[in-house]
Amino acid sequence: MANTEFFTVKADHFDCYQIFTCGQCFRWRPENPSNAAGGWWKGIVRGRLLKIKSYSAVGLVYVAGCDRAEFDAVWRDYFDLDTDYGAIGEYLSGMDEKLAAAVRYGSGIRILRQEPFETLISFIISANNNIPRITKCIEALCRRFGEAIGVDDATGEVLYAFPTPEALAAATPEQISDSTHLGYRCPYIVAAARQYIDRGGDLSDPESYTGVGPKVASCIQLFTGVNTDSFPVDVWVRRLITELYFPGAAEPSLAEINGFIKSYFTKYGGYAQQYLFFWRRGIEKGGADNAD
Repeated sequence: MANTEFFTVKADHFDCYQIFTCGQCFRWRPENPSNAAGGWWKGIVRGRLLKIKSYSAVGLVYVAGCDRAEFDAVWRDYFDLDTDYGAIGEYLSGMDEKLAAAVRYGSGIRILRQEPFETLISFIISANNNIPRITKCIEALCRRFGEAIGVDDATGEVLYAFPTPEALAAATPEQISDSTHLGYRCPYIVAAARQYIDRGGDLSDPESYTGVGPKVASCIQLFTGVNTDSFPVDVWVRRLITELYFPGAAEPSLAEINGFIKSYFTKYGGYAQQYLFFWRRGIEKGGADNAD
């Protein structure tokens, strides 16, 4: 980042490491992996490269790669900077001690408002997959079918935008498989791209798309900013909710889990899910305190 011009933006409750590693996005990475928690991050969104670094203790974000006008026009909404995460965290913390611990641990998380088509395809890829492999496959997809948008001055790396719906709709499953090795998901990607075009980009019913089940549909609604009460539930999250909120009881059904989530977390479900998910991952890695 030497000799790179930057400016600062006031942003409370903003931590790059937490935002970009909580499982909601896959095209951000640290410039220096050994300093991921405190260094610069770079990401490509809507065909634009941004470099960003957070100073959570003083509520500042350092921005490079755009001017203030572009930041206000594009990135302010993307990072959801006009939402009061302090108030959301305070409300959730008052609900129970487990949630309070999760909010404390992930106090710098913000839910990104991501580009709909990229989110659709990314979370089709995410099904039964892990974050490192998802990230690798998406980058391969971008290199093969995305448009080159320039070169990173710091690394010399050619940068690619996420593929357009038209580019993926024109591809064959075999071409996608050759580049990404995504197996059974490849026909889903082609079909979903064609459906997206046919529907004029309408994602109001994501579960009607090929390759999209209930969990992926919830991710799409949450991470595009459509429904922040959406609470994605997979096997891992179901186990977490059972452990935290149904201790000692017979294992609840998925319908009971979903009913509890809707009635307990109400309109803050998506925020609660991200805090709890990030917190529990931290416990498993030895970096977070258990409320118990």
